[in-house]
Amino acid sequence: MDDRYKEMLANKLEKKMKEWEKQPASEADVYKFLHMMKGTAGTIGIQDLSEFAEQQLNLVDETAATLYPTEKLNHLHVALSSYFHHADTDSQTKTSDRQLILLIDTDFSFATELKDQLEQIGYHVILSLTAKRGIELFYTMQPSMVFIDYHLSDMDSLDVLTQIYPTARTKFIPITLLSNSYSPELHRTALERGAMDYFRKPLDVTWFSSFVENRMRQKKAIQEFGLTDELTGAGNRKAMNDSLASLYQNYQRTGESYVLALLDLDHFKQVNDTYGHLMGDEVLRRFGTFLIETKRSTDLFFRYGGEEFAIVVPQGKETQVVVFVEKLRTLWAKEVFFPKDHPPFQVTFSAGIATLMTTTEEVIDWADQALYLAKREGRNQTKRFADAVTTRKRLSLILIDDDDVLSALLEKAFNQWTSDEFEISWTRYGSGEHFLEDDWYHEEADHILLLDWILPGIDGMDILQQVRTRYPNDSILISMLTARNKTEDLRKAMSLGADDYIQKPFQTADVVARIQNLSMRFTNGGVPQ
Repeated sequence: MDDRYKEMLANKLEKKMKEWEKQPASEADVYKFLHMMKGTAGTIGIQDLSEFAEQQLNLVDETAATLYPTEKLNHLHVALSSYFHHADTDSQTKTSDRQLILLIDTDFSFATELKDQLEQIGYHVILSLTAKRGIELFYTMQPSMVFIDYHLSDMDSLDVLTQIYPTARTKFIPITLLSNSYSPELHRTALERGAMDYFRKPLDVTWFSSFVENRMRQKKAIQEFGLTDELTGAGNRKAMNDSLASLYQNYQRTGESYVLALLDLDHFKQVNDTYGHLMGDEVLRRFGTFLIETKRSTDLFFRYGGEEFAIVVPQGKETQVVVFVEKLRTLWAKEVFFPKDHPPFQVTFSAGIATLMTTTEEVIDWADQALYLAKREGRNQTKRFADAVTTRKRLSLILIDDDDVLSALLEKAFNQWTSDEFEISWTRYGSGEHFLEDDWYHEEADHILLLDWILPGIDGMDILQQVRTRYPNDSILISMLTARNKTEDLRKAMSLGADDYIQKPFQTADVVARIQNLSMRFTNGGVPQ
């Protein structure tokens, strides 16, 4: 790590001690400073200092307003200063693309341990402490595998199984039920409700990674075997990939291109939230039937993912496809749904259109950019790539942390992140008050907040609650930065709406990788619906 960060932290220590010479520090003030020191020192590679700060945290009352004794403060100053003479650095760890696993478990200690184990072997894990949140994540994030604890606090786990199994079955998502005790009757019932496996806690880590890999291989093999999406009747992603590969080969031989239209149902998340996921599935089923019956015989129709579909028109002309898709859009808007105990409703769709010019990957990206423009400009409309040629999704990264050293490190790391999907901006606030008073939220952008737990003035938990109360959740993801390891505190943060937490100290490369994983929620079904 660059020595300048070590120097910045040393200067921060001396500055703080001079402040406390003029105005004595309370125990709470010292606790906040040690909390910062633990996280930042570990991040820049001074591991001994980080561990010492953690030890001192256990000796200080974080809420006490009593003055911290001057003699003890002087001793602390000397001890902290000594670590800047023999600091060392750690190497950054490499990351890779990872499949998504959903873990629904109220046992926070067990869940975080399992989460760490799975992430160590290459998976990205989303943790939910409640059944309600877990069901929502299942439908919005489309995980590759699901683990459900039998003892959930807000809902019977078997009812959760019953609710998600129909979708899990059509998408070949393996579900495993976990329990603190074994019961043959429960095992039988779990299998009947849709679980593929049932295990007793604690799990044996010597074979668990092999088990997960086994289920992932089975899922992949089954998906590759079938070519039709069972719910909608459309071709699935495998069928789409095969067809586009064949059309591309033909394009290379003959120069005959094709037009791709990506269609996305508007506000589909609201349909699920308001009327339930069974009605959401009915909308998808009806939409699939509608397109199969109204498309032309030469058109190819696929379910691209979630509520997104694709129509491929071989040898088509883009202007003609726009007219055709507009006709479909008008007809579909007249379809009416009649949910029980709710008034009738209608669903529209947005569309993005592009023509193959170079590669398959590029035409998909172009159509996706056009689709994003259609959604951003109000939905229920069709856009061509030509309309969106300069458009990329806007991603606002916001750090709320009073630590100048940590902020400089993270800003440097994130400035090296280049993305074809996002136009990335970086903003740092040194206090919660400054953040809340500023005009930081932009309706046309997605946001990821890196929120420090302990801040001067209003703390991270209060900011978390205010953001979740004031702003739309679907365009804001929040990752808490903390040197605390109290289970009840982390549990509370997750229950109040935190999407992730990052333990200090950390490697900046790991933070960037985690935020990149979080940003996938805005591209894989997590964009505003």
